[in-house]
Amino acid sequence: RQAEAQERARVERETRAVQEASRAQAEREARRRMEEETARVQEQTRREFEAQERVRREAEQAAQRREAEAQREILAAQEEEYQASLRADQEREEAARKAAEAVERAEKEEE
Repeated sequence: RQAEAQERARVERETRAVQEASRAQAEREARRRMEEETARVQEQTRREFEAQERVRREAEQAAQRREAEAQREILAAQEEEYQASLRADQEREEAARKAAEAVERAEKEEE
């Protein structure tokens, strides 16, 4: 009888030890899966952030290019206006010079 009780106690201890080992293994496996999932989510989040940053930078660069092009167009228009104004001034000066010469010739002819 004592041998049976000892055997039963041994079997119960071994059963508990196996159950404890199984539970510990299940916890380690669950922790490993959780860490893998956390790492996967972090990597996905990082990739999404990088993609958003890339899109934001590209949009910013496109806006800067548009702004630079608009500035070039404004400068070109201002240069064109300046050149036209310069030509008009030169044409007025030439016309005034020719008129003065014509008056001078007319005065000489009258003498």
